[in-house]
Amino acid sequence: MSDKNIQMAQRNENNTAWDNLYPKTKAVNVDVNPIDGIAGSDVQTILNNLFQYASNGKTAVANAVTAKGVSASPSDTFSVLATKVGQINTGKKSASGSIGFSSYFSSQDVTGLQFVPSIILLRYSYAYSGASHIGHSVSLYMFDGWYTMTDSWRQDITVNKQPTSNCFTANYKYTADGGYNGVTGSSFDWIAIE
Repeated sequence: MSDKNIQMAQRNENNTAWDNLYPKTKAVNVDVNPIDGIAGSDVQTILNNLFQYASNGKTAVANAVTAKGVSASPSDTFSVLATKVGQINTGKKSASGSIGFSSYFSSQDVTGLQFVPSIILLRYSYAYSGASHIGHSVSLYMFDGWYTMTDSWRQDITVNKQPTSNCFTANYKYTADGGYNGVTGSSFDWIAIE
């Protein structure tokens, strides 16, 4: 015995062509060949199990995303879940930049970071007017305090306090030495790490 599909048709009103006829039936009455991983032998059961399968999958994804620190719900759409997966923190964030100081004793704010920095490296390069000397001053902030290296030309750069938000303030202090009282061509570079 073989299975055959039946095409039903009747002549159209003008008797110029055939109209296809599609019988109305219930999904539960339509048999389905076995599908790997999905239980059911009729269309209705297969559809129900497919929706349940998708729902279980969304629940598993939402729970996994939430476990990684991003709130997610099984009721979120797949698009929303995809966005939230992209928000999972996969490691330390970092940022860098360069700004300048306007005077011998001044401060500059670095804002707009996407994290609270726990490590900050400050590097200040400068040249003195009337001299060919180029120096560097470096400060490194880590969890337990400041480690500052200051060269013989007495350039100091620090952060005024431990950052508690997505910004920090760098302070610059210059003490004239050896008769050089002007600083030119200065630049302030920073690297912040979460």
